[in-house]
Amino acid sequence: MSQAAAPIRAGIIGAGFIGGVHAQAVWSSHGIITRVSARTEEAAKDAARRFGATSYAQSAEALIASDDVDVVHICTPNATHAALASPSEARVGVTGRRL
Repeated sequence: MSQAAAPIRAGIIGAGFIGGVHAQAVWSSHGIITRVSARTEEAAKDAARRFGATSYAQSAEALIASDDVDVVHICTPNATHAALASPSEARVGVTGRRL
């Protein structure tokens, strides 16, 4: 019998509506959300609770550097995507990229 693959561990940058849509997609695909980051620590904590994440990150950079994130969902305004995508691509997969 083969073992099931470990679930994808997602990090979500952005605590708004689109972040919630991506969170639902992660859960629908049997992944887990390990971290969420937002503009403020309070917003990140709230989004982590709403999205069912195991934790939050104090910054996007901290989320990207986390060892418990396999893929980063960038759910921020389009103008911020390029700056966030480049370091993410160097470390993990990126979704939501529209540059």
